[in-house]
Amino acid sequence: MALLSPIELRAQTPQGHAASRLESTVDTTIKPGDDFFAYANGAWLKAAVIPTGKDRWSVRDEINERTHRQVAQILDAARTARPGSLGRKVADFRAAYLNQSAMDEKGLAAVAPMFARIDSVRDILALTRLLGSTMRADVDPLNLGVYSSSSVLGLSVEHSIHGEKSYDAFLVQGGLTFGDRDEYLSKDSRVALQRGRYVQYIARMMKLAGFDRAHERAEPVLALETAIAESHATSPTSAVDRNADNRWSRADFAREAPGMDWDAFFDAAGLGSQPVIVAWQPSAVKGVAALVASQSLETWKDYLRFRVLDEY
Repeated sequence: MALLSPIELRAQTPQGHAASRLESTVDTTIKPGDDFFAYANGAWLKAAVIPTGKDRWSVRDEINERTHRQVAQILDAARTARPGSLGRKVADFRAAYLNQSAMDEKGLAAVAPMFARIDSVRDILALTRLLGSTMRADVDPLNLGVYSSSSVLGLSVEHSIHGEKSYDAFLVQGGLTFGDRDEYLSKDSRVALQRGRYVQYIARMMKLAGFDRAHERAEPVLALETAIAESHATSPTSAVDRNADNRWSRADFAREAPGMDWDAFFDAAGLGSQPVIVAWQPSAVKGVAALVASQSLETWKDYLRFRVLDEY
């Protein structure tokens, strides 16, 4: 069954009946007052067939499938568009995305520069600069309620909550791959089982990338992520708009979150001239700094290598 436009729904036959396309879904053997759903959809339900490989099939699935075919046709047609045009760019991107043989041939070449940057880390200062330079603007605590970043710390730039005319930089917690803090800290046996599978996944990714002692190195990666999770604020705490009032100066960062060179971090992140930054979840900011100071460089580097592999 396809959805009808308002024009089609208003279309009338000379006898004043609704268009037959709409009537084709109706089961006239059922009284509308007894079961309107069965009356309106009965004929479609009798004729519909669940496609092979699907465990369910509804009108919505049928519409989605038709939409997918139409989008595929548009993309196929765009392959002949003028080089450099928007349509051709989209078609080329799709072709590259689906070119499995080219991806296999190139292997890890695309991420080799990222691994080289990680390999070059020799001390805490270099690690701090790397974390700052790879921070992303992928959170939005006030407008969209996004309270967790893919980076160890994420950045948002937006107006605060008191009608400010200028923008503030917000530092927001992140760095977890398995889930939110509860997934790392839960004592539930089912969650613990999933964490065991997650360690296997970390090891598998490391092994596929050619790193030795993959399983031995996977356990510390999970331990580091768990330590990061322990410092994270809970979801209810993260959702409080008054967190925007945690406006920290550079002196506040140095005093409240010792363990890393915050000037180096912000300089690497392109925020060197920003005098005040919001620490949306202070516990997470303090946690990252403490872990930079206390965890081994090799554990941090393996954590960052795995993050690259997982993302790309």
